[in-house]
Amino acid sequence: MSASILPARTGIANLPLHCGKALRWLFDRMVKLAREITIAIVSECGSAEMLRWLFPALPPARKQA
Repeated sequence: MSASILPARTGIANLPLHCGKALRWLFDRMVKLAREITIAIVSECGSAEMLRWLFPALPPARKQA
């Protein structure tokens, strides 16, 4: 079986999807998806690891006595 090489497509596309704001229905879906992803990460790795991923420049939290 021979593989054919397709020519690369180049150019510019103007896709005016919105006027600087996300569509409301899309924003609502993204919020729900972000919530589920966050819940999955926290359940698998813990809240401390989630915070490390969100804020990598912060120093590690100190353990309280």
